[in-house]
Amino acid sequence: MSLLIQGKQFHCKLCIVILMLFATCLPSGRLRADDLQTSSSPEMKIDYWLSNFNQIIDSEKAQIASDVFNRIFAVSDKPIDILPQLYVFSDLALQQLVALPDGSIILPEKVIDFCLRNKDAGKAQLAFLIGHELKHVVKSDYWKLNQIMQFVDDVKKQDQTKEFRNILEKIHALPVMTYRKEMETQADEYGILYAALAGFPVASIVSPTNSFISDYYRAAKINIHGDLTNNSLKERIDALNLRLERIQQNIPLFEIGTKLYVISQFDEAIDLLTKFLAQYPSREVYNNIGLCHYQLALQNYLKLQPESMATNPNFIYLLSLQFDPASRYVLVTRNVNNKYQTKFRYHIESAIVNFEKAKELDKFYAVASNNLGCAHLLKGNLEFAQGYIKNAIELNTDYAEAYNNLAITYLAQQNYASAEKYLSRAIQLRPSYAEPYYNLSVANQRLKNKDVAMQFYQNFMHLAPFSLFTQRLADMLNEPLQTEPVTFWWEPIDGVLPTNISLKHQAEYQSFRTEAGVVTMWHKADDSVEYSLYATDQNAKKIIMIQANENYAKSTVRNIKIGSPLSAVQTSYNVPCTRVSVTTGEYLIYANLKLIFNIVDNHVRSWFLYDIF
Repeated sequence: MSLLIQGKQFHCKLCIVILMLFATCLPSGRLRADDLQTSSSPEMKIDYWLSNFNQIIDSEKAQIASDVFNRIFAVSDKPIDILPQLYVFSDLALQQLVALPDGSIILPEKVIDFCLRNKDAGKAQLAFLIGHELKHVVKSDYWKLNQIMQFVDDVKKQDQTKEFRNILEKIHALPVMTYRKEMETQADEYGILYAALAGFPVASIVSPTNSFISDYYRAAKINIHGDLTNNSLKERIDALNLRLERIQQNIPLFEIGTKLYVISQFDEAIDLLTKFLAQYPSREVYNNIGLCHYQLALQNYLKLQPESMATNPNFIYLLSLQFDPASRYVLVTRNVNNKYQTKFRYHIESAIVNFEKAKELDKFYAVASNNLGCAHLLKGNLEFAQGYIKNAIELNTDYAEAYNNLAITYLAQQNYASAEKYLSRAIQLRPSYAEPYYNLSVANQRLKNKDVAMQFYQNFMHLAPFSLFTQRLADMLNEPLQTEPVTFWWEPIDGVLPTNISLKHQAEYQSFRTEAGVVTMWHKADDSVEYSLYATDQNAKKIIMIQANENYAKSTVRNIKIGSPLSAVQTSYNVPCTRVSVTTGEYLIYANLKLIFNIVDNHVRSWFLYDIF
């Protein structure tokens, strides 16, 4: 600092300006907990805000904000030492969010009003702002106050004279301001990313047809550095648009990668998710890549040891990973050779590494602990499997899937009493959860309790009559399987089926190359329908998907629309063949129709068709 500025008086003014820049924009960084102990500023603690301003909890707007926060928080990375919480206040003059060192995020009601001017896009826009602040909290990128607080006790705030403005220009040249710019830009990127991972439409936040971000920054008077001066607004918007253009190009890698996982195209999903991960590492992406490797490890294990279908607890019982794909059991071949052993080891170790990385980014991520337990169970490390699954339950005591999986570790030891206790707990938590009934039926069949096994079989049949495992369970019990004949038929989206997708549908499209193939995407002008094609370089496989997005106004053949309740889907289409659980909801897979509904908060968010050539 002394190399840039000479003289004590100027040095003191510089420190005051630094403090003023910090004080006017708390969201730009984070004060660590150890700094908080020596800071005398009451505004840095949530108690100050709760004592001096009116917190609102029960209003409709506060509930909307809370729902958005919960969706973003579910997919965001987490700080190690604190638990972020959202507080809404009705009487703040501020028109921007404020993140405090203890993880509290202060949300003025004015910001909610600003976002909800657009009823359809408002939640997505609020999600971006909350995601931006969460990234600051995660990165601990607050200024260090201890170095400058000593200068402010006896010095009054200076007017913005010419000399003051000259000081401001010099501050912008300091390395700490360069760091601050980087943190703001990164927070903007992850605000968009978290919103996309949580399922909010990114086009509602940034697109050539809306000006939300520039309007918000003008209203809040925030410049490129995140403070309240006006001189660099255009700089920030220009820089942000360039970054967000790159994000928009990369988000389809995650979105299509997720869909590829749902339709059990695991190699292709890894290809896209790995490319996305190189740009935006996050726990959700690591977890999903780990799941793809897990499923590939499972497939190779079955080819390596086909007899395990009758002996290994990974195949006798139903584990619940998050996700949990439709093709857990694959065609078993008798060609056992070293290549399956090598592939199994590679994929199971890759799964464990990715689950561990997800957990490193968020030690409270119960999903990663659950999936780690399942991976270690497949690897044969029963003690590790139990430890990780128990950790998942400690993190989330209502985690029904983890109780189911913990029961399987006890079934592997033939400890049926403990297994029954945990399976019963899973059912108590989620009566509509089919897997525990399956496992109880199998366990009682192995114990020769035929009547009890039949009772649980009937429960499973009621909940999952078209499951891939229904026939297997019926065979175990020597019961004839009576289900409706499967009808294969397709219903178009916007009059289009995957079989007749071509470039003629849209002049506007984008393509991007990955290591294994090329992805091409088409969009309607209003983004209501999305056409996606994935093709390998060798053209050995083509995967085509059509999605009805959140603003698609038409209905399915059986009168399901965006926003229809889950119950209506099941009334119209019956029980799905399988469900894929994700952090923000689930996918209902109707394999005979090649139709998949995305369900969030028990309502339809979108649906898509697919075909594989």
